[in-house]
Amino acid sequence: MTVFKRVVVFIAVFGISLHFACAETASEESKRADILNYGLETEIVELIRQLRSDDDSLSSELNALFGKTRSPAVREAILELFARQENDGLSQYCLSVLEDPYDHKNSTVSAVFAYVEKLKITGAAPHVRKLLENESGEWRSQAIRTLGKIGQEEDAQFLVGYLDGEMPGDQKQKLIVRQEVMTALGELKAVSVWDRIVEIAGDGDENAVIRATAARTIGAMGKREGLPTLSRIFEDQDPLLRAAAVAGMSYFDGPDAEAVVLEGFRDSHYKVRLEALSASERMKFSGATGHAIYRAKTDPVEAVRMRAFEAIAKIGDGEGVKWLAEIVSDEKSNDKIRVKAIQVLWSDDSGRIEKDVEKIAFSSLKDDKKTWIRYEVGKVLSDRKSKGISDVAIAYLQHKDPMTKALGIEMYSVHRFSGARELVEAIAADGKMGGLQSRAKRVLEQ
Repeated sequence: MTVFKRVVVFIAVFGISLHFACAETASEESKRADILNYGLETEIVELIRQLRSDDDSLSSELNALFGKTRSPAVREAILELFARQENDGLSQYCLSVLEDPYDHKNSTVSAVFAYVEKLKITGAAPHVRKLLENESGEWRSQAIRTLGKIGQEEDAQFLVGYLDGEMPGDQKQKLIVRQEVMTALGELKAVSVWDRIVEIAGDGDENAVIRATAARTIGAMGKREGLPTLSRIFEDQDPLLRAAAVAGMSYFDGPDAEAVVLEGFRDSHYKVRLEALSASERMKFSGATGHAIYRAKTDPVEAVRMRAFEAIAKIGDGEGVKWLAEIVSDEKSNDKIRVKAIQVLWSDDSGRIEKDVEKIAFSSLKDDKKTWIRYEVGKVLSDRKSKGISDVAIAYLQHKDPMTKALGIEMYSVHRFSGARELVEAIAADGKMGGLQSRAKRVLEQ
C-alpha cells in the first residue's frame, strides 16, 4: 500500500471514530437533558451527585432548575455540587435562607451553611450572628463554625462575648458550645481578642477542655508572645493540656518550640506522644527523627508506633527515609510493619522502594499464605494519589483469586496501563466472572 493510500485509510478510520465519539457524546448530553427535564427526583439527584467538581457543563441548566424545583432534595444536591465547584450563583438564595431559616428544612439550612463556608460569603455574617443571638439551638454549632470560617474582627468580638455570656442548656451542653466558640476563634486568628484567649488558656480555674482549646488557638494565631504561656501549660498535670501545648507549639519554629515538642516524645501519656509526632510532622522538624524512630520501634502503644511511621515519612529526613526503606527491603521484617513502611513511603518516595515492592507483590502472588500482604500491597498500588506498577497489575489480573483480580481491575481503573486492557476486557466478556465482570465493564466504560 502506498503512503498516499495509507494516509487516506487513516483519515477515513479517524473520521469514522470521530463520528461515533461525537454521536456518543451527543447521546450522553441528550440523556442528561432528559433526566433534568423529565426524570424522577432520585434520578436527578443521582445525576447531580455524579458530576465532578471540574464539570460545569450543566451549570446554567442546574441554576434554572434550582429556581423552579419544589424538591428540597434536588435543591440540596445542587447546593452541594455548587459548593464543591465554588460556583457563587446561589449566594443570594443562601443569604435569604439565613435571614429567615425557619420556613426551610433543617437539611436545607445545613446545606446553605456548608455553601456559605466553602465560598466564604462574608455578607452572611450578620445573619449568622442574629441566629446565635436568637438562641437557635438546632443551628448553633453550624453558625459558630461558619463564623469561624467567614468572620471578621467584629465577629471575633461577638464570639468572645458569646463565650462569656449566659447560655441555655446543661453544663455538658455549655461546655461543648464554649469549645466550639474557642475553635472558631482559632480559625479567625483575630488579634483583637488575643488577650482574652491567653487569659483563658492560663486560667487554672477554667475547664481543662476550654483551656486546651485556647492553647491550640494561641498556636493557630501564630503570635510568638504566646510561647511562654504554652510552655507553662505544658507543665500542667493534665495530659489534655500538655498535648494542647505541644499542638500549639507546632505552629512555631525555634529552640523554645522544639524543646517542648521533644519533651512531648518522652511524656508518660500516649496522647501527648501522638501530639508530638503530629507537631514534628507539621514543623518538618528533622531534629525529631531519632525520637520518632525510637517511638516506632519501642512505644508500648500500637497507635503511637503506627503514627510514628507516618511522621517519619512526612518529616522526610534522610535518616528516617533510609530506615523505612530498609524495613521494606528486609525480608525478615514483620509483614504488618513492612506494609506500613510501604504505605507511608509510596506516595512521596515510591522510586526508592519500587523494586522491593514489585518483588514483594510477585512473591505474595505465588504463596497463598501471603494473601494478606498481597491484598495490602494491591491497595497501595491502587491509590489514585500515587503511581502503580504495570507488571504487577497484569499479574494480579491473571491470578485465580477473585479478590486479587478485583485489585488488578482497580489498578487498571486508576492507572490505565495499556498492557492490562486486554485482560480487563476478557474479564468483562466472561459471564462466569459475576461481580468481577460487572466491575470490569464499568471500568472500561469510564
